[in-house]
Amino acid sequence: MQRITNPDDLFFPVDTRPIFTRTGGLRPDRGIPAPGKMVIVNSAKDEVLGIEGRNYRLVTNRDAFACARACARAAFPETTEDEWEFLAAADATQSGSYCHIDLSHRTGQLDFN
Repeated sequence: MQRITNPDDLFFPVDTRPIFTRTGGLRPDRGIPAPGKMVIVNSAKDEVLGIEGRNYRLVTNRDAFACARACARAAFPETTEDEWEFLAAADATQSGSYCHIDLSHRTGQLDFN
């Protein structure tokens, strides 16, 4: 895992694409679709991040970060989502296929009652 200190490095665009394979048969140039599978791609770099099944729901790092801020806001209703920030660094795979982001409250003054 690498340490990411700039959240923008985690918020790259991603996309899903169908997967094809080639056979060694009569038409080796013809792609055959892999049913029920798709590839997850970093659209900015055109790099493959992983392969998933048809029921996989793609959630971008940006969307996951927004959801985490909303959850923190729900847990601490006296705060706003904007008060929850990206903590100094995040752990991520080299490809960026997944990451662990810690949130920090801007003031650190929270009501635990």
